[in-house]
Amino acid sequence: MGDLEPSLNEERLHKKSSVRRIHIVLTLFFIVTAMLGGILADAGFGQHSPEKTCSDSENTLEKIGIVLVFTSFFGMGFNLVVFLVRLISDWKTSIHALILVLLHAGSVFLAVFIFADSLLSNAGCDVLL
Repeated sequence: MGDLEPSLNEERLHKKSSVRRIHIVLTLFFIVTAMLGGILADAGFGQHSPEKTCSDSENTLEKIGIVLVFTSFFGMGFNLVVFLVRLISDWKTSIHALILVLLHAGSVFLAVFIFADSLLSNAGCDVLL
């Protein structure tokens, strides 16, 4: 019985490290997605700027960029769920997940702040007053 316990502990540690690695990779993917989306939206917006009006349609680069930023924004829900699960299961090691959530949220809001003109260029169009 004594030989079985160290192998179970090693298996748990390996499982935790693989989950942590997957969480890191997905968070980095979401961060890159937000920044790439902002850059693409800005490049698409730059083709019409500064004389872009509501009658001008968004081009493909702008649409792809906006979708990427919003995809990363909705990915914050995934990060929050992982954090809450780790907080409930083992609160001592949940600081790692909290740091990843804060990095992801900061990068998304930074992308929205930097590329606000291109991301929100058509936000007020077709609004009935």
